[in-house]
Amino acid sequence: MIFRVDYLVLLLFWFLCGRMKLLYLVLFPAFGIITTKATSVNYAHPIIYLFLGGFLLAIAVEKTQLHIFYATPPNAIAMSSGVVNVKDMIRYGIVLNLLGIFFIVIVAELFWKAVL
Repeated sequence: MIFRVDYLVLLLFWFLCGRMKLLYLVLFPAFGIITTKATSVNYAHPIIYLFLGGFLLAIAVEKTQLHIFYATPPNAIAMSSGVVNVKDMIRYGIVLNLLGIFFIVIVAELFWKAVL
């Protein structure tokens, strides 16, 4: 199978544009294509900062393994007591996850419209 160079260049261009979108903030103003203010206007939306803060918080919790510290002891105590079995935990977990999703959607509909 012979690879054509133009397909390889197109694939490389697609990969770089999709993966390195923040390079536009540096490259466009550096080469005088567009001003910094015009380039960064799409990156400065409040929702972007909201997601960025959530991702940074999730990474911090994962790196410090805080989720294991808070989740494991209560589950271990509940399982070792013999009162709670795995089926009960799965059943209540599914119900609480669905309620959580419902609550997040309601909060988003009511309060996030002011942000957008």
